[in-house]
Amino acid sequence: MPLYAWRITPPEHPVPFSPQGETLDEATLALPPGLYTTLRTFDQGRKALGLCAHLRRLYRPLPDLGVTPQGPLAVIPRLLDGLLLPLRPREMRLRLVLSLADGSLTVLATPFTPPPPEIYAEGVEVVTVPLTRRRPELKRTAFIRESLAQRRQVREQGAYEGLLVRRGRLTEGLTSNFFFVRGGVVGTARRGVLYGVTRRAVLYLVRQLGLPLRYAMLPVEEVLTLDEAFLTSSSRGVVPIVRIDGQPVGTGTPGPVTRRLQAAYAAFVARRARPFARWRC
Repeated sequence: MPLYAWRITPPEHPVPFSPQGETLDEATLALPPGLYTTLRTFDQGRKALGLCAHLRRLYRPLPDLGVTPQGPLAVIPRLLDGLLLPLRPREMRLRLVLSLADGSLTVLATPFTPPPPEIYAEGVEVVTVPLTRRRPELKRTAFIRESLAQRRQVREQGAYEGLLVRRGRLTEGLTSNFFFVRGGVVGTARRGVLYGVTRRAVLYLVRQLGLPLRYAMLPVEEVLTLDEAFLTSSSRGVVPIVRIDGQPVGTGTPGPVTRRLQAAYAAFVARRARPFARWRC
């Protein structure tokens, strides 16, 4: 699958280069350490969802880290629109990487194929992995390297995702946020996790639907008491979890709350995704 890469030099000048590696993660690890965000396009590569939220999460920590970005955040939507123009009508998966060394921006892109429909209709199995994210509010490229062994474990076990365990409690996924449902109440961790852009959208939808919400990290031993569970991410949306470490979640099939949130999220995407050039961040 092709992989595209550009170094952004002031003022707003993208310089294409040949990335090292064959995947976004491999290309990311070949770059200097930094912060990153990943998102997908919609409507044949013309639109993005939550673009400003992705960019603000990427840029907001820089002053506290003593890093000065080489260019302003506000120009990035228009810049991305120009980079994507020759790649349309293909949907793309984008990764923006900000170097902690010099504040430079690198843009990576690869064709995006949505998960197969059965993932959403039938749900997935996940496994727990003994790992915690240092400074989880930062989406650090270093975490990709730190979690290589756990990602390999997930693949070897034939699972869809790994759930991080801290002090006996489920926190988040390796590449996603984690939600659970018990007694009609939606639960997810309040702190100590990455503040995912799709997570924020789903929390908004939970409130819009009038669903009860409880912020809590789930003890691993309580998995069998759950009625439903699901994960969220920008590339995948809302994905039902039907087994955790081989144990069924609820009936072992996607539940009604998850179904409602899947439908609500699809409608949210249809309303809120807009052309790259129309974002003002």
